Amino acid sequence: MKKEKMHPKQAPLKHLVRMTTQIGLIQHSISDVPDLKRGYSIDDNARALIVCLLFQKKYQTPFYSDYIKIYFSYIKKALTKNGFFHNFMDENGNFTDEFGSEDSFGRTVWALCSLIAQKDYNSALSMEAKKIFDRVSVNFPKIKALRARSFLILGLSLLGEKSLTHKLADQLVQLYQDESDLSWNWFEDELTYSNAIIPYSLFQSYLVTKNQKHLEVGLASLDFLVKTCHISGIPAPIGQNGWHKKNGEKSLFDQQLIDVADMVLASEVAFKATKDPKYLKEVRRWFSWFSGHNINSLSLFNPKTEGCFDALTKAGVNQNQGAESIIAYLLSYNSVLEITSDF
Repeated sequence: MKKEKMHPKQAPLKHLVRMTTQIGLIQHSISDVPDLKRGYSIDDNARALIVCLLFQKKYQTPFYSDYIKIYFSYIKKALTKNGFFHNFMDENGNFTDEFGSEDSFGRTVWALCSLIAQKDYNSALSMEAKKIFDRVSVNFPKIKALRARSFLILGLSLLGEKSLTHKLADQLVQLYQDESDLSWNWFEDELTYSNAIIPYSLFQSYLVTKNQKHLEVGLASLDFLVKTCHISGIPAPIGQNGWHKKNGEKSLFDQQLIDVADMVLASEVAFKATKDPKYLKEVRRWFSWFSGHNINSLSLFNPKTEGCFDALTKAGVNQNQGAESIIAYLLSYNSVLEITSDF
């Protein structure tokens, strides 16, 4: 794989490159050293494909082509006979599961749609992605997980597919109406992981369907997250050690980078949908979490390695710099570029 020099105005990609082999994106690292023995996941490769497609569209340089092909190749190999996907692969290229979670299925469909939508970049790859999409679409009605449905909406909205996007978003709205009350504006009785991906998907649905209810519920739920996930103006996503049950205490640690990225993404699209400058402010505020505007006042982005530490912990940071963490940073970086001139 040719290691071309990166344009200085492009995103920091050294660690993403370091973590990538001809098979795909390695899942974990020890410090900044890829831990090949722990293998690969389709979650990371799907998100890496989305990231590289975003930057390919923005910069239109040949640097990204090899990486797009590698991450897409992982998805192709992961496709099962019944239209689902394997998730985990060992260091030798053997899948270790029968099929992945509903979330990994949804993320992978989002990645496929990203490639299909960017057909001007590489029409042959887009056609391959469309063939896989057609094979797996039969399983869309089987997907029940809340966040997995949101991932499907994010993908379908990229294709301008109004009918199914509308239907899936209506299901999210119904869950919100069933669960929310005056003090709890949410879809479930607990805040857990990747929370902001849900309002993010509703904003994307609104941009395609123009359904006002999707926008209203998206804004109400995002505003609830913003209020819940700040401490004295400092962003503080829900910690994975206990989460946050309705009428319970919010866990502060460990804070995961993907949760921060989802807040950046949701705020970006909320701004695009409403033009309300408060969401532009939230984009910047949440992105600043990576550089130290957090409750530990520690930077999660490592400029030397161009990787990100894996979590904000009670003791400081998790020193490992895995795939999900750098992808979360790069997704956030792109969102900031979309609506500001901060870089």
